[in-house]
Amino acid sequence: MTVFVSLTLREQNETVHPHRIHKRTRGNLEQHMSQIQARSYRPKQAAELLGIGPATLWRWIKEREDFPKPKRLSPRCTVLDGAELIAWRDAQGEGVSK
Repeated sequence: MTVFVSLTLREQNETVHPHRIHKRTRGNLEQHMSQIQARSYRPKQAAELLGIGPATLWRWIKEREDFPKPKRLSPRCTVLDGAELIAWRDAQGEGVSK
């Protein structure tokens, strides 16, 4: 079955047009979406994903108990899990309040 859709992937700031995914089957599209959620985000990218600034992201990490915790890969490299961020964002309802 071929899927003809146009969807916006906020996670990648990329619009997928019908002509780019017309050969993808439903299973492949779902696999592609799960790969987007499986990635890690640097703090600046995570802030963009949530529609906030980097300072707000760090404040939320410090102050909000339910906010996903970052992982330190090295002294100069911190990442946040994409699936955790998306799940947290979706659990907040309509709008994420600053």
